Order: sequence, then structure tokens, then C-alpha cells
Amino acid sequence: MKIKTQSLIITSIILIVLTLGVSIYNLLNNPKIAYVRNQELVYGFEGMKDANRKFEAETKGWTMTIDSLEKNFHLQVSKYNSTYTELDEKERKEFEERLQNQKNQVLKLKENVSKKMEEKDLEITQRVLDQINSFVQEYARKHGYKLIMGTTSDGNLMFADESLDITNDVLNELNYKYFN
Repeated sequence: MKIKTQSLIITSIILIVLTLGVSIYNLLNNPKIAYVRNQELVYGFEGMKDANRKFEAETKGWTMTIDSLEKNFHLQVSKYNSTYTELDEKERKEFEERLQNQKNQVLKLKENVSKKMEEKDLEITQRVLDQINSFVQEYARKHGYKLIMGTTSDGNLMFADESLDITNDVLNELNYKYFN
């Protein structure tokens, strides 16, 4: 009876040690992976929201300038139309040339502002993406991840179990770090 008990205890200890060994082996040899939903991470990041607000404020000034110049142009067109019959041919031609020059200036300014807005938007977005990428690297090291993938609407990640989704955790820590 004593031998059976000792055999049972030894067998149990061996099973526990083997189970523990297999668990440790799996832990060491199976990398920790996860994914984040890129769009939610980027647009949920308070740094991106702040950057967008600053960008909108800056572009509002540019838009107001263009609107003012367009309004002035339309006023000049109205003036031309209302005085057309009173003008001789030389005055009409000069007025039309001024209108054409003014129209060209407005169009050129619109084009330049549009280009500048696009460049500024790309610059701001890249700065925010750099911040996020840097943070995700920190987060991965801190939490022992070997791989963190990002999903996009292009379908680069066709399927992953939701238990691997760490978007909310990363976003919460990212926003916490941003505010502190």
C-alpha cells in the first residue's frame, strides 16, 4: 500500500514537472502576437485630434482670404455689368483685363493654398504616425510582444481572433502618455 502511494506521488510530481516544463517551453517558443485596428488607433489618438484642430484653424485663415478675394472679384464683375453701357470700348477692354488678372490671381492663390494645405496635412499626419509607431514599439517591448500587426481597410489582415486585438489598451496608454 505504501509503495502504491509513493508511486502515485512520484507519478503526480513527474506529471506536474512535465506539464510545467511544456508550459515554460511553449511560453518561451511561442511568440506573443497581437494586432491593432490602425484607423481607430490613429483617429482615437488625442494627438491626432489636436493636430487636426490646429490644421483646421490654420486652413480657416487661408480659406477666409480666398473667400474675401472671390467676393471682391464678384463685386467687380457686378460693377462691370452695371456700368457696361456707360463704358466706351477702351474702358471696357481695360476693365475686362483687370477682371481677368484678378480672376487669374484668385485661381493661382487657390491652387497654391490647396497645394500648401495638402503638404501641411501630409506633414502633420506623418508626424502623428511617427509618434504612434514609436509608441507601439515601446508598448510591444514593455508588454513582451514579438509582433504587433496593424489592420487596414485594404484587408492586409484577413482574420484574427478578437482576443489578439489590443487596440483599446494601446490607445488608452497612448492617450495617457500624450496627456502626461
